[in-house]
Amino acid sequence: MGWRVLVIALYGWIAVQFGQFIVNLDYVAGDGVNVWFGTGRVVWLAAIVALVATLITAIIFMVWVYRAMARARELTPALTITPGWAVGWFFVPVASLWMPYSVMTEIVEGSGVSTPADVEQTRTLIGWWWGAWIVRSLLLLFVSFASPASESGGSVNTRTMAVMALASAIGIGSAWALSMIVRRVARLQASAVGVAQVFA
Repeated sequence: MGWRVLVIALYGWIAVQFGQFIVNLDYVAGDGVNVWFGTGRVVWLAAIVALVATLITAIIFMVWVYRAMARARELTPALTITPGWAVGWFFVPVASLWMPYSVMTEIVEGSGVSTPADVEQTRTLIGWWWGAWIVRSLLLLFVSFASPASESGGSVNTRTMAVMALASAIGIGSAWALSMIVRRVARLQASAVGVAQVFA
């Protein structure tokens, strides 16, 4: 699965998140009533579409991580993370808070020669990507615990939708940063192996 497929999937995910952001913002602006959309079911439909898009994008991303780390280890055998663990660290409790940052850093730094300034810029980009994703995840976790099924007041639902809208906005920033990282890895690895296309 090529890096271009992942970039396209990320752009699609961004589009879905933007749609969910608009729907949730509409719900908040209407104080619990959809103003632009005719029914509250649109909110739940948007959530379901976002969930499906997230699952599909996550699968494509994990395949890319595995292949990108495998190629990086071919180029730089001294790397410490195996392709299997490059994917596995995303699912290990507690360690998944920081190890994905290390995974992406190793992939980038093992993918080819880069200037010190470019390395520093990439580390910053990876930090923004993963930091934003963690914040988004914490916001969604807050929503899941702060919205008891027994409470059906409009104010609770409005606050929930406001937090979800914020999470969507932060997620868009994270996905955009990730797309830039993926492009950089593809460029470095293509340059290192002397071909015009990587992971085709």
